[in-house]
Amino acid sequence: MRHGMLNTDDVHCLQSLSRPLHYSDGIEPSQLFPLRREVESCNNSRLKELPGPKHNYPAMDHAGYDIYGNPIERESAELLLDRINALSIISLKAGAQVMLIQNVEQGSLVNGSQGLVLDFITTHDAQERGIAIAEQTTRRGQDDIPISDGSTVSSEDLRPLNNNVFGRQQLWPLVRFENGREMLCPPLDFTVEGFMGNVEARRTTSQG
Repeated sequence: MRHGMLNTDDVHCLQSLSRPLHYSDGIEPSQLFPLRREVESCNNSRLKELPGPKHNYPAMDHAGYDIYGNPIERESAELLLDRINALSIISLKAGAQVMLIQNVEQGSLVNGSQGLVLDFITTHDAQERGIAIAEQTTRRGQDDIPISDGSTVSSEDLRPLNNNVFGRQQLWPLVRFENGREMLCPPLDFTVEGFMGNVEARRTTSQG
């Protein structure tokens, strides 16, 4: 077999291994694709197979500033955000398999950790039930943004690129991860920063 030549017994041996695989935690291995559109096509196809209502999460996008404190133009900010892993809209259902694209718990739940969506609940419900809530582990962009002349620009002055907002009663995905940890996954910030640490663009969205 290692010489690239198979006899009948070899073929029968390999064919005997063809069987449905069962994953006790319900989390299947991830498929890898070279293009984002292929990833999205696969995700949408798998999502359609699941029963139940679909929850859509449009991102909140903001344009920031360059190292001189000049506003980043809308078109440039949109191009910057188009290059990051966080999508402009995420659609999920209970039973959907998801993957973190940002660290939320160092050494435990990190970029690449996978899980299954169990339910959709509010942050208030999660607190009442003692369920952990994912929090930002990287800089949230709430601090003042440094620029080249030594001054700063307030991150509160980032300019919105859309009208999307998140309400207090918004339902967020409750996820059970492969290590057994259950956590609510509300929106987190994903930023594109210049070499001075200035936020050029920011996307706030749920992970999935």
